[in-house]
Amino acid sequence: MKVELPQLNKILYAEKDASLFKTLKEAQVPIASSCNGDGVCGKCIVRIDAGTLPAPKDLEQKLIEKYKLDNDQRISCQCFVTSPLKISTSYW
Repeated sequence: MKVELPQLNKILYAEKDASLFKTLKEAQVPIASSCNGDGVCGKCIVRIDAGTLPAPKDLEQKLIEKYKLDNDQRISCQCFVTSPLKISTSYW
């Protein structure tokens, strides 16, 4: 699955159902995290600019509510790539 990062002029390719966080880390793309993708800190927020992700599972939904994220923001360690995406963050 194609994952576009326009802010960095990068295109990544992820296996279907791969963790978005791990896909970014493996490509050495900086992604905020103090829990290393365990779904605890809520720092690895990305904005989904195009494409769709499955509905958030319970843990991600709790983090979305806790941090009052917008509808297009997701916790990357809790997202799994199921279609081509275009993403961004506030810190790239």
